[in-house]
Amino acid sequence: MRHEVNLQTRAARAQMEQTAEALDALDGAGAAPSADDDEAVRPLLKTLVDVYDALGLALREVQRVEDAVDQLLEGPPPPTPANAARKGSWWRRWFGRRSGPDPQQVTAAADIRRFLNSLVTGYRMSLERIDRALAQHDLEVIHCVGERFDPESMEAAEVVTQGGRTGTEVLEEVRRGYRWRGRLFRCAQVRVARP
Repeated sequence: MRHEVNLQTRAARAQMEQTAEALDALDGAGAAPSADDDEAVRPLLKTLVDVYDALGLALREVQRVEDAVDQLLEGPPPPTPANAARKGSWWRRWFGRRSGPDPQQVTAAADIRRFLNSLVTGYRMSLERIDRALAQHDLEVIHCVGERFDPESMEAAEVVTQGGRTGTEVLEEVRRGYRWRGRLFRCAQVRVARP
């Protein structure tokens, strides 16, 4: 099924490109921005999109590390009858402190949390700044989560079979897609559910 969807996507994209070329040939230079201007701006936009993707990936990884560090610093879950003999957090057991947390360790943990929080905030601010720059150059995000799969603007990275569905629906966006001045700039890569 995934192979068929990818073939359908490629065929639809080739047809769109041929149609666009034919319209450009018929229309000539009637568009407001010239083709030379578009070609001069295209590498800049591609670079901005690539930077956005890299920062988004870094943000997800830092958030994953932040969650893992929080779990480590909080220690194990409350004792159950099976592990009732173990009291205190893993860090306290490791360093041999059973009477209470060491103030230096508490301070270090707070510093780590503040550092990771500021890193996440910085990544989010950078992503928002790039979003504004892309919008200034007429690059629109293709919103696809929860929508029907559109082979003209989306590529299926994974197809998941789920019962109870009436058609193909996008579950998750793996990579954002964009339209530029009404034309497809980059296809979105998505996870798709099918009945």
